[in-house]
Amino acid sequence: MEKIYVLEITLISAQGLKERPGTNTSHQMKTYALAWNDSSFELRTCIDRDGNENPTWKDQFPFKVSSDFLSHETSGVSIEIFAVGFLRDTLLGPFGC
Repeated sequence: MEKIYVLEITLISAQGLKERPGTNTSHQMKTYALAWNDSSFELRTCIDRDGNENPTWKDQFPFKVSSDFLSHETSGVSIEIFAVGFLRDTLLGPFGC
């Protein structure tokens, strides 16, 4: 049986986020982030209501990963940041680490 580890990532903040022209977000940008290493398991930050273009979350994401995941150069965690909108949320950008 392969050993399972916990990989913990702390998403502290983002800087200089820009809304796409014509998006449906409110006047002051409210943002959150989704993170995953497997599409069947996503984690979400709380919504930052005050940071606007420079949100701060300080949320921790614990992921269960295998030793294979830790040893492969192509393994990674994906992060997408969204702006909360009136009708729907808008993707601001995918970020990887």
